[in-house]
Amino acid sequence: MPTEPENWPLLRLAAANVAARLDLDVATVEDLRLAVDELCTLCAEGATARSRLTPRFAIVDGAVQVDCTVDHLREPAAGSRVVKAAV
Repeated sequence: MPTEPENWPLLRLAAANVAARLDLDVATVEDLRLAVDELCTLCAEGATARSRLTPRFAIVDGAVQVDCTVDHLREPAAGSRVVKAAV
């Protein structure tokens, strides 16, 4: 997905959906939504107009893990970046 902030609510919604399906409490769901927002901010740093953000959700040891990969970064961080968050 494009790295622009107006797209991030889609990822927060997906994270909340995953957390709700795991029957996590409301506070944990909100923590996850906040973590996803911070993750998007970190991932989008150095992004270009061609950059794409690729999220991955997983359940690891009872926690929701979100990995974020961004391609086509500006220099000096050329290449791609992977950032992780878990709640």
